[in-house]
Amino acid sequence: IPEGSRGARGDVRISQTEMRPELIAAAAKIDAHAKATGRRTADLALQWVLANRNVTSVLIGPKSLLQLQAYLGSMGAVFTPEDEAAFEAVVPTGAVVGTFSDPRYPYRGRRLA
Repeated sequence: IPEGSRGARGDVRISQTEMRPELIAAAAKIDAHAKATGRRTADLALQWVLANRNVTSVLIGPKSLLQLQAYLGSMGAVFTPEDEAAFEAVVPTGAVVGTFSDPRYPYRGRRLA
């Protein structure tokens, strides 16, 4: 858990919704793949989102100039078939990690206008 992050500060909502054992285990597997390929996990995650043809833009939330520079530095990297296979092994397409449903924001499916 990164120092200074909401998780490290003990944010209650983050603890309830995101710091669950099954999510930590999944993140650790992606982290291992990122390190094995010489990248930061945040960079690999950003590349994964950008590789989705349904995504036209990404809203990032850097808290410092250093974080922004790191994100921008990862923009030229290529998301490879090996990267896709690593993500697919952790969370197959259409699956979710765990069965948690946030009671404050219950899942109701996609709603069309």
